[in-house]
Amino acid sequence: MDRLRDTGNLSAAGEAAARVDFRPGRADPRLFPRAAWANLYRQVVTGVPDRALSYGDPRGVPELREALAGLLARRRGVRTGAERIVVCGGVAQAVSLLCRVLAASGHGAMAVEDPGPPEHAMLARTNGLRPVGVGVGARGPDLSGVAARAALVTPAHQFPTGIAYPPETRAALVRWASTVDGLVVEDDYDGDFRYDRAPVGAIQGLAPDRVAYAGSVSKSLASGLRIGWLVVPAALLDAVVDLKRADDLCGPVLE
Repeated sequence: MDRLRDTGNLSAAGEAAARVDFRPGRADPRLFPRAAWANLYRQVVTGVPDRALSYGDPRGVPELREALAGLLARRRGVRTGAERIVVCGGVAQAVSLLCRVLAASGHGAMAVEDPGPPEHAMLARTNGLRPVGVGVGARGPDLSGVAARAALVTPAHQFPTGIAYPPETRAALVRWASTVDGLVVEDDYDGDFRYDRAPVGAIQGLAPDRVAYAGSVSKSLASGLRIGWLVVPAALLDAVVDLKRADDLCGPVLE
């Protein structure tokens, strides 16, 4: 009976583990390419030099940053070199680093979309900035007159409305940031996913000195990998890298 009871418990546990949380904004973990990832991981573990397994650049592995610079230029129209890319533990760490840098430089608030990702207001608040909700209409948010000099937005595929910011709204965001001597933080959480037309390019390509660009593999591979990136305007790069070093010295090498 004990053996049968144990088997039943294991079966129940297996069924629970097999259930998938399909809430909006979450990738389906059943689609993760386990075999391909395991094969590549094995190759990396076998071939990586010993020196690479020590503490490295807090911005991340140089080879990954070089690959990201090329990929983001081709697929998202991002203008950057590898030296301005910081590999992070997902977009959450990227936004947290930026908020702390902005708060230390005198910013008191950050505009966030309303409605928008609930994590955005939380990340701003817990990292020293007061979130200011800005309504999202059919053409995106209007930041004129908002009591903030930084804005966190999802322009390629606004969450949760699903709209893409039209060209005039994208241009207005850049003008706003320049006028108030501020910063637009672009959360490009799933900018690659368009099935009816070519993906909309990143706003960062319009004004690399006024837009910080954040992305990750959380929607394309798996959120549990915690691999993301931040393209930082040159004026903020040193401060962001110093904070990244203080957070975790450097990111994971093998992944």
